[in-house]
Parts: sequence; C-alpha cells; structure tokens
Amino acid sequence: MSKYETHFEAVKNNQEKAVTYREQIKRYNIALKNEFYIEAGMIAYAMLEDRLKAFLYYIGAIRTIEADKLNVDKTKKTLKNIYFGSEEAARNKRLDINKISIKQSIIRKTLAWTENCIGTPENQYLAALKKEYEGRVDIGGLLDTLSEIDVWTKERNELVHGLMNKKVDVLSDKLCLHAKEGMEYVRFVDSQVKSLKSSNTIRKKMKIKD
Repeated sequence: MSKYETHFEAVKNNQEKAVTYREQIKRYNIALKNEFYIEAGMIAYAMLEDRLKAFLYYIGAIRTIEADKLNVDKTKKTLKNIYFGSEEAARNKRLDINKISIKQSIIRKTLAWTENCIGTPENQYLAALKKEYEGRVDIGGLLDTLSEIDVWTKERNELVHGLMNKKVDVLSDKLCLHAKEGMEYVRFVDSQVKSLKSSNTIRKKMKIKD
C-alpha cells in the first residue's frame, strides 16, 4: 500500500452518523469563529454531498448510504430513463453518483418530472415518488436551491484557485460568506431529507432493504 493510501472506517449506524454530524457541525462553528473559512467551506461542502446522497437514499435510488452508483434493481431503470430522457438513451449507460453535480441532476430531474406528470403513473415506483414529492417535498424551493448550489460549487472552485492571486481582505470576506451560504444549503436539503425520512414510504413500498 502506498504511504498516501489510507483506509477510513465508515460509520455503521444512525447513532454513529449522528455523532459524526454533530462533530462536524462543531468543527464548522469553531472554524468560522476563528476565521478558518476554507475549512468551514470544506465541511459545508462535505455535509452537502452527504445530505444530497441521503436524499437519493430515501427516494430509493441507492440501497445503502455508502453506494457510489444507482444499485436498486426496482428503481434503477426508471431513474436512468428520467435522467437520460428515454429508455433508448439510457440503454447500456452506467450512472455513478460520486460527483455532487450528478447527485443534484438526478434529484432535479425527478422533481421536474413530478411537476410535469399529470395523474397517477402506473409504474409503482413513480406513483410512490410522485405522491411523496407532492406531499412532503418543497419542490419549488428545492429546485431553486439546487440552482443556487450550482453557482456555489463553481464559486468554491474559483475561490480555491484564487487563493494566491486575489487580495487577501476581499478573498477572506468571500470565503466567509461562501462557508455560511453552504451551511444554509445543507440545512435546507437536510430538512427535505428529514421530511422523506419521517415516513420512509418509498423504501417501504418498494421493499428496499439495506
């Protein structure tokens, strides 16, 4: 094994997840208070990726929270069709979710599908997804937030690349604002995750087990 390769043990249950979440919030607040804005922004980014992945979990897109691709046979084909636009376009395509942009895109496209869907679909999964979205998710608010996150992630890259060639005071102010905005997005997405989690209807209805 290379000296740069490290194995990090993953959390095993909701209790460990809660401990990790609280610890990162604590670190975020300490970083913000002490003007370590880059670290605060990194924590917000990591938490945002985690919450987007949790959203995919509760709509039945992935079997476990550790998954790096769509891996639920009962929902994978349907979600790929929505993502790529048609069954033909989705054929032989693999949909990895290791990028924040892809997580966002899957969620965005399922939300847009729900807005455009009239009546109750015959597909059991789509019927459950539509009902949960319309009953538990702030569709418009989440679509707007995802668009804002697109801008936020691009700004993050620009800020990192500008560390050595931008005025320090201006850069510091922008990094601070960026870290705070990121946590606002985390909290909003988390509120949508909790709403889906409260009933866990989709996973129960499709009999999806970890």
